[in-house]
Amino acid sequence: WLSFPRMERNDNDPVVVNEVLGGGNIEPSGYKSYSSQLENLPLGQHIEVKNTWNGIIWDPSEGLYNIQSTFGYKLKLDYDNPPDDKWLYLHGSVFSSIGSNDLPTIYVQDNSGGEAQNWVGYYHYEEQWLFDAFSEEDLGHLYLIQGQYISCAKFWDEGQPPESNWVCACYKGKDRINYGDMFVLKTNQQINNFHWQIHGMEPGFSEERLSTEYYSFEEQSSYTPIFVELDTTGNPLELGAFVNDTCIGATSVFVEDTLVMVPAYMQGISGEIYFQSYYGSNKTWSPPIRTYRVKEKNVFQHEKRTIHTRENKDYYLVSFKENEAKECKDNQPDLKLICSPNPNSGQCMIGYDLPEATRVKLIIYDMFGRPINIIQEGNMDAGIHNIVYNGKDAQGNMLSNGIYLICLETGCGNGQVKMVVVRG
Repeated sequence: WLSFPRMERNDNDPVVVNEVLGGGNIEPSGYKSYSSQLENLPLGQHIEVKNTWNGIIWDPSEGLYNIQSTFGYKLKLDYDNPPDDKWLYLHGSVFSSIGSNDLPTIYVQDNSGGEAQNWVGYYHYEEQWLFDAFSEEDLGHLYLIQGQYISCAKFWDEGQPPESNWVCACYKGKDRINYGDMFVLKTNQQINNFHWQIHGMEPGFSEERLSTEYYSFEEQSSYTPIFVELDTTGNPLELGAFVNDTCIGATSVFVEDTLVMVPAYMQGISGEIYFQSYYGSNKTWSPPIRTYRVKEKNVFQHEKRTIHTRENKDYYLVSFKENEAKECKDNQPDLKLICSPNPNSGQCMIGYDLPEATRVKLIIYDMFGRPINIIQEGNMDAGIHNIVYNGKDAQGNMLSNGIYLICLETGCGNGQVKMVVVRG
């Protein structure tokens, strides 16, 4: 999944595909004729256009003639002996959004009335954490941000009005957006003149998630993200999704993970999805996970069921937990948790009110479900409590720009609040 922000052209003028991909710009050569393709989904349309390598030139007979920097593309290179690395050399002027009239419109529906997929290219040099590349207003309208190895999806919880929460995870690579990347965007409201943001801050440390070694699967041009909430004191090394005996996607798992994303490549596959966990060659075999709870984007509660490939949903949230949330003793309601100011530059005041003396644990998580820091832990008296949080993780590093979740766990109720950190 890629874009072409550097080409031999003026501003965002279109360039013939063969001038960009031909002439030895792809290394190594030797990719197979008629099975190597470049794909694009024109904004506001529902039928993909393609350009195929015929052994001599890139042939536009399937509708893809030109390339533009703000659009996104999928390049498939098929080799008899696939190389470990492939390179695409870009030449020419760098596209900039400043003063451009060619910024894309992000559509709600395509011209057939269905949900639109907007393939959009990232054209800034700055590497950023994914959420930093979007304005707060655009994040309010978007409900799916999907890259080749990372996805962020919005789920709604019951309330008046319903509250939305983002869930993000990657199955290999890093949680970053880089020059030349492409993302599929889906929105509830049309966004005119969409452009990427630059916050100018380093994205901070992130451990690279490696490819799976035990579970193997065939990557296709698209996948359905399945976010999985883990419920184990000892996480597996890898988690795979299966239909019948076929692995349709898998991810490596960190020890501290509470949530991961499994990509489901379901084209040409039919059946119910189940999961397998791999703990290493020295551990006993783990039985398939055929019972789990599923949440869709517009469903407030998890439903105990399995996913069938024919459902064709945008994304799912799967939980291996037995219960959706802890119940307060004596049926007391969830506790209100306050973060002020919010957004903030890192430092803030966190407040809560306890109806009785109880043990308290206050934790901050990133949007990948990883614990960042335990802010407070111990026995607390009844009443109002205010804690000044210094905006640092457990290693003493300042939090980078982004959205975080603060969770309050007590013996008389739980609470949570999203915190937005914006620096510079």
